[in-house]
Amino acid sequence: MMDTRPQLAGLSATLDEAGLRNPAVREFVTHWAEVTGASRVEVVGAADDARLIRESLAAGEIFPAGEARYYARSYVKDTARSEERTIVATANPADKGVYNNWHSSAQMRPLVTDLMRGASAGKTMYVIPYLMAPPGSPLARYAAGVELTDHRTVALHMIRMARCGVEYVNDLTEPELFVRGVHVTGDLENLGQGTPDDRRYFVTVADERTILHFGSSYGGNALLGKIAHGLRQASYDGWASREFLAE
Repeated sequence: MMDTRPQLAGLSATLDEAGLRNPAVREFVTHWAEVTGASRVEVVGAADDARLIRESLAAGEIFPAGEARYYARSYVKDTARSEERTIVATANPADKGVYNNWHSSAQMRPLVTDLMRGASAGKTMYVIPYLMAPPGSPLARYAAGVELTDHRTVALHMIRMARCGVEYVNDLTEPELFVRGVHVTGDLENLGQGTPDDRRYFVTVADERTILHFGSSYGGNALLGKIAHGLRQASYDGWASREFLAE
C-alpha cells in the first residue's frame, strides 16, 4: 500500500516563515495535513493574491474574462449543495430542528474524516486565516476562522470575500476561539452526485465550531467562511451565546 502520509518534516518551519504564531491554529493545521495526506502546506493571505492569480492562470484553473477579471469552470455535476448532503451536527439530539437536517456529531465526524483521509495526496494544502467581520466589531470574536483547502481558487475567492491573513488569528484574546474549516475537493468525477451512492458531505459540527466539507469545489460548498460559517455556524453561535442573531 502506498504511504500517503504528507512529507511535512518542514511544516513547523513553513508556519514560522509565514508568521503564523497561534499555537492552536498550528496544531489544527498539523493534524489535518496529516489526515488528508497533503504533500505541502502554504499559508496564504491577501498579500498573496497577485501571485495566486498568476499561478492559477498558468495551471488552467482560472481564465481571463476582461481586464483584471477571471472566471473558473466547475465540474458539470459540481453545482449547488444538495440539501440532503448539507448537515448540522452536534452532540445533543435536542438540537434537532425542523429544517436543520441534524445528525449526531459522533456519527458524522469520523465518517467525513475517513473520506478525507489521504484524499489530498500530491496536493498543496492552502491555509487561509480569515475574519468575517470588521476588526474591532462586536462580532469579531465569533468571526475569526481558518480554512484549509486543497483547491487554489478557493483561496482567491476567500481573499475577495473576507479579510485574510495571519494577523487575524495570531493575537486572538482566546487563541482557541476560531472556526476550524476543512475543505477537501475529492475525486469529482467519481462521487456519485445525486445518486444513492452520493459520497459528498457538507457538515457543520456546530457545538465544536468545526466545518468539514468533502466532495466539491463549488461556491458555498468550498468557501467555508460563506454559508457554513457566516450562516450555519453563526446561527448556532448567536443562539448559544445569546448575544446576536444570524440569518
